[in-house]
Order: sequence, then structure tokens, then C-alpha cells
Amino acid sequence: MSYPIIDFEALDFEAIGHGSCDELFLPTCDWICLCLGTHSGKQGSYEQVDYGYTIAAAKLARGAGTPNAMLISSTLASAQSLSPYLRWKGKAEQALEALQFEKLAIFRPGPLLGRIEVRLSERLGNPLLKLLAAMMGGKRSPIAPVDGSDLASLMARQITEDATENTSGEDWQGLKRFYAGDIASSDLARQEK
Repeated sequence: MSYPIIDFEALDFEAIGHGSCDELFLPTCDWICLCLGTHSGKQGSYEQVDYGYTIAAAKLARGAGTPNAMLISSTLASAQSLSPYLRWKGKAEQALEALQFEKLAIFRPGPLLGRIEVRLSERLGNPLLKLLAAMMGGKRSPIAPVDGSDLASLMARQITEDATENTSGEDWQGLKRFYAGDIASSDLARQEK
């Protein structure tokens, strides 16, 4: 497994958009996992980080021959959303679909739990979201907070199943979306083992 480091601040996004990024070395791999994100008040904007850097990395990987991609998006992402965060997440989903990966897995969790750096809005909002989610389907609710390790486990399982020719019998091509309920089901299945 390799971990190439890309200095996004130094990238020529115009060159990437036209496929001329010879100065960068990105090895061919089976999957690229796009897990970038920011929030208001941090360096970089939603447009720059959640969309720009994400799509630049996807274009580099696609240009290097990577056939499959995964994206961590958001439960209510939509390119038409009035929320800048959800709008740029939705636009990133659309841009990735246009790159025509053989397999594109888009994960749409609720708010993520388990960060080292806990934001004030999360500290105040997550207990309220848990309460609301409990009234709207529990862990399967689209607004239910999701543990980041559960999401990572589901992502890793998708890659592992793909690499082992999918012993579960479910093979897929094209786009597959995973919602909060899928992540919760994955967590419950793991706990039962």
C-alpha cells in the first residue's frame, strides 16, 4: 500500500483539468478513498477543500488508471442545497460521477463522531441530533451521528470484498450509495460476530 503526498496548494488545477499533470507521480491502485472535508471557520473553503481538492485528487487517480473511487459525502448532500456545505458535497458527487469510475461508492453518513478535535457545534448539536434520530428511526435515521470507525470499517470491507472477488455474492458496477442505515447495519453486523 502506498501513501503519496500531494501538496494541493502547489497544484496547477488548470493542468489537471486538461489531463497534463506529468510532473506528479501517482501510482495506479484499485481504489482511491476521498475523505477530505472542512468546516466553516477552518482554513480553506467548502468549495476549495470538499470540492476542489477532492475532485483534483480524483482526476489524478483516474488519469493514473485507478478504476474505482470512494467518497465520504454527507447525508443531505445536494448540488441544489441552500447550505454551502451540502451544496459543495453534492457538486463533488456529480463531478465524480462524470469521471466514470468503474465503481463509485458514495458514503452519506450523518455527522461523524470520534474526531480528536471536537467542534463546539458538534459538542452542542450531537446530543440533540441523537435525541431527534432516536425519534426518527434510531441509528438508521439519516441525521443519526455515525462513528467514524464504523464508516471506515464499512469502506475497508467494500475494498476487501472487491479484492477477494466479492465472496458475498453481490457484485456491482457503476454507482452505489451507502446511507446512515447501511453504516448502522454494518456496525450491528460487526458487533454480532
